[in-house]
Amino acid sequence: MRVLVVEDDAKIARLLKTGLESENFVVDVAADGECGERLALANNYDVILLDRVLPKKEGSVVCSNIRKKNTQTRIIIVSALGDPAERTFFLDMGADDYIMKPFSMSEVVARVKAVLRRSNHDLSTVLKYGVLEIDLVRRRVLEAGKEVNLSRKEYMLLKLFAQKEGEVLSRADIMDHLWDGDMDPFSRVVETYISLLRKKIRFCEGAIKAIPGTGYRFDGDWEELA
Repeated sequence: MRVLVVEDDAKIARLLKTGLESENFVVDVAADGECGERLALANNYDVILLDRVLPKKEGSVVCSNIRKKNTQTRIIIVSALGDPAERTFFLDMGADDYIMKPFSMSEVVARVKAVLRRSNHDLSTVLKYGVLEIDLVRRRVLEAGKEVNLSRKEYMLLKLFAQKEGEVLSRADIMDHLWDGDMDPFSRVVETYISLLRKKIRFCEGAIKAIPGTGYRFDGDWEELA
């Protein structure tokens, strides 16, 4: 899952980035409204944490402009103002939630996960495909009842494939979701991690299918050969 933090306070931005990355989110940061809006419209984010007061362009304007062109990405406003009218204003504008400063990181993570559930990204806490089982709460992967030891990125890639079952994901799609904007777009990192998944999980040898000239598709109905 990929998150954009639009926050001009460097300390708060670092707190959000570090806290969300510890929960296996990929996080980009923008320090002003113009940059935040540009990134939001250019990339595929699952959630945007948007400060209300920003340099160059107000959070309300950024929220409105994003929502006019993107109805899928969840937007959470982060503000020091707790006035009910303020909350109503942003919710009517298209924001999905509103968090007051100061906040606890546990609250932010819980709110982010809640809006993702509402947008049908995590309807089930356990995904099952044949002998493969992915527990989204415990972040545990089992194959034929045996736990598979995956790195953070390997787990995130497998989760992405499973939640996008049947969809063809290009290399760019995968990089957008799992790596920040500093990653070299010509890197072979996607192929490397797919190879690692296929080696560690026998089910993935056939379930992750390469679509020539397009990308990859996860086939959850694939039946592993004996």
